Amino acid sequence: MWFDAHADFHTQDTTTSGYLGGLPLALAAGVGTLTLPAALGLHPVPESRIVLVDARDTDPPEQILLGRTAVRHSGVGDLDMTALPDGQLYVHVDVDVCDPSGVPDLLYPVPAGCTPAELVAAVARITATGRVAAVGIAATWNHNGAAGAAHQDLLQRLVQASTGVNTSFGSSAVPWTEPSTGRPRSPTGRPSVTCSGGWPGSRSAI
Repeated sequence: MWFDAHADFHTQDTTTSGYLGGLPLALAAGVGTLTLPAALGLHPVPESRIVLVDARDTDPPEQILLGRTAVRHSGVGDLDMTALPDGQLYVHVDVDVCDPSGVPDLLYPVPAGCTPAELVAAVARITATGRVAAVGIAATWNHNGAAGAAHQDLLQRLVQASTGVNTSFGSSAVPWTEPSTGRPRSPTGRPSVTCSGGWPGSRSAI
């Protein structure tokens, strides 16, 4: 489940910026130059299992590539819980899937997105299936902006929607990682959640 205002479906041959953040979904689907996935021992996700949610800012080369695949598309409010892929799910949430009016200081704002409340509700509905193995949250906003409190509130709501845990960032009670290994620690029966770019330290897991 890929919540993002952008398709992230460029390849090494189609990207004009060279921005790696524009390639991950294509690589996950086995499209493009697969040097990195192969080096990591990763296998492509079947295209029919991928649901691209509310990607409304796509480049022409991405549109061509997506048109050749079985990747499914949905709006945030149109998600059909009965049509989710079978088995365990990974949920990618880039907060720029929201309309910039609801999330200040986005680095790559795209109009006509959902509200933060609609995003949180959608993530909660997917998690309620009991099949979510992991959630990745990309906090793609200006970290030096003036909206820190609003950003932290959205992150906390997304983590709570993903895990059922009402947590507080920066608290010693938050089980970010196992001290002995540094690996993400997840309570039994709850998805692991990784957040990147949301606060000083850049990357944490719960």
